[in-house]
Amino acid sequence: MLRAKLPLLLAAFLLSACAQTGSGFYRSDLKDDLVAQVQRGQSEQEVTALLGTPYRHMRFDKLQSTAWDYRYRDTWGYWVEYSVLFADNKRVTGTFSKRIDPLDRE
Repeated sequence: MLRAKLPLLLAAFLLSACAQTGSGFYRSDLKDDLVAQVQRGQSEQEVTALLGTPYRHMRFDKLQSTAWDYRYRDTWGYWVEYSVLFADNKRVTGTFSKRIDPLDRE
């Protein structure tokens, strides 16, 4: 009986891992129109209010900047890693996005 249900349980687990919300790895609540609202000069607080907590922070000492990374599914159904770059004054200096393989779990 358990053997018959094992593939279903595994599939459900994998799907739930890919669709986490909130501060999870992949965000089902983020959309292209929302991330497009991030603009140069916004504060960390403004970005947090708009996008929530990033899944990762990455410091770039030589650039005197920190990137906040978010992952979500774009309008066309592709997974995207979206990065917001903050200068040391805690203001947005730029953004970057790239499509990723959803199984790439760095």
